[in-house]
Amino acid sequence: MRIGKPLILAIDDVEENLNAISEILRRNDFDVMVAPSGEVALKLLERRKPDLILLDIMMPEMDGYTVATIIQRRQDWQDIPIIFLSALTDVDAKVKGFEVGGVDYITKPFMEKEVVARINTHLELSWLRKSLEHTINQLREANQAKDEFLRVISHDLRSPLSSLQNLGELLQRDDVAKDPNAIKELGKMIGEVSSQLLAMVNGLLDIAKIESGKFTLNLLETNMVDLAKRSAELLRINAEAKNINFKTDFGTTDVPVVVDTAKIGQVINNLLSNAIKFTHPGGTVTLRVRDCGDLVQIQVSDTGIGIPQEMLPHLFEKFGPHQRPGTAGEKGTGLGMPIIKGFVELHGGTVDVQSKEGEGTTVTITLPKRLGVDVEKSVRTCQQNNDGSNSGSQ
Repeated sequence: MRIGKPLILAIDDVEENLNAISEILRRNDFDVMVAPSGEVALKLLERRKPDLILLDIMMPEMDGYTVATIIQRRQDWQDIPIIFLSALTDVDAKVKGFEVGGVDYITKPFMEKEVVARINTHLELSWLRKSLEHTINQLREANQAKDEFLRVISHDLRSPLSSLQNLGELLQRDDVAKDPNAIKELGKMIGEVSSQLLAMVNGLLDIAKIESGKFTLNLLETNMVDLAKRSAELLRINAEAKNINFKTDFGTTDVPVVVDTAKIGQVINNLLSNAIKFTHPGGTVTLRVRDCGDLVQIQVSDTGIGIPQEMLPHLFEKFGPHQRPGTAGEKGTGLGMPIIKGFVELHGGTVDVQSKEGEGTTVTITLPKRLGVDVEKSVRTCQQNNDGSNSGSQ
């Protein structure tokens, strides 16, 4: 339902008429704006949008029909109900009023109860229409999400499932069953494909929970440096296997925070996995943690292939055009960055991505140390603290 008093814009070139209608409106618990001409009314509309307009027809220079026509041409004004108030009683005048966008027509002199009843009716109809449009948009988005999910099921999941089926059939062959090395190799491949499938299903479930607004954080007090070190120890192995230099720069040993450790740990793991995936052997991946007063920053930078500028706006889209294989042909689910953004924003934090194709990428996560901290107000401290601080990596 509506919140607060409805705002009515009354437009009439006769001061006595404006005073009379204003008194009626205020007496019936409406907020009122008044305009003595069409020109003044249009200027008022630029500054504040009313819930309904009462519009006189017979005005000098710009009549009510012209005012209504101009209002209807503006997309952001088209949903404002316009009720004409006029002494004109002929049918043609009323028909023209409806043709230029009016929703109702009240003939002067009018009765207070009639005016208030008609205003309330059209306000309610307007609210119901907007509510219906909102519901239709939600259904449209839900339908698009369903289509997208079906596309994932039919394409992204079909390939690894087909691989599992083929690998299973190979294991049933007599010549393979007698070869321990072949069994071992097929088992390894099955494990890799299964991990890919599990990551995709878990990602879809996480995204669904985030978008539904039903995701609950399990907040715990922890040390962000310790959390980052655990991720570093886990992902360092992947970097070394690819002959990538892996560096950490924590600056301090103790940054107390209150976060969902599992989800922020997943964020750091995803960032490091992406950096390693898109960096060539011999390149460098660096994990940094910065204490910034009420905030903490986690930064992952690499000297990898970078992200084309046209892909950056789509970086947080599910299965968006940013999906690419890694430098060693590694595949991803297309859900890593949307999950990162979702988990960080649930904590009240922000994600910043800076990248140049062929030179590398830097992703900076800014988190409040506890929920309720104003991140935008405090982020300047981080920027000042980080000036000249990106040294001392190990």
